[in-house]
Amino acid sequence: MEVALTTGASLRQPIAWHSINWAKVNRTVRRLQVRIVKAIQIVASFTGRLNGLSRKPGNRPDRFFGG
Repeated sequence: MEVALTTGASLRQPIAWHSINWAKVNRTVRRLQVRIVKAIQIVASFTGRLNGLSRKPGNRPDRFFGG
């Protein structure tokens, strides 16, 4: 049985550090950070929680709110 030398490593070819488009990387990371913050704010809000309850199939909000 032969074990590959790249066990646990990426299968992509190595990239030269200086050839990376760092402006694009920074833009992408920043955009993802903004999306994460917005998602956290929605989940933390009371209306976001209620919205999550009403969208789950099978959950009937009237059971939770005395209806």
